[in-house]
Amino acid sequence: MLRSRVTLLPLMTQLTLPELWRLAARHHDALKGFVLARAADWGDAAVRRTALQGVAVLAAMVRRLLHMLARTLCLAPLRPRTILPPLGAVRAPGRLSRFRLTETAREPGRRAPNPGAAPDPPELSRALLLERLAVIADAWRRRAAIARRLARRVQT
Repeated sequence: MLRSRVTLLPLMTQLTLPELWRLAARHHDALKGFVLARAADWGDAAVRRTALQGVAVLAAMVRRLLHMLARTLCLAPLRPRTILPPLGAVRAPGRLSRFRLTETAREPGRRAPNPGAAPDPPELSRALLLERLAVIADAWRRRAAIARRLARRVQT
């Protein structure tokens, strides 16, 4: 196993951005196949942990690839604005997708914890994980639009 790591290291430094995107897509397909194939074993904590770790790795990979793609874009300079819109007319920027572009931790909820909370049933946790995979797949499909939007923030 150590030998394979040593031989892959020069290969990983030579991969292009489209090849990295293809690897992320293959990772997504393999992870989704794992989740769908292990539906009967979803009550096992090891299976859930493996799937959740796979989703975390995939989300981090896609997030970093989006930032790399944003860095490669050449943007035209912004045109100067002479007349600014009134403050009340400015819209709050909407989210382009449900995929978070930063790796910061979320703020804790403001509600008090439920004293009678029970763990989620396996079917619900599996459905939530499949939903997270769908969000990542949507970010992959819209990577060009997300990267264009992100490029203004990254390159300034």
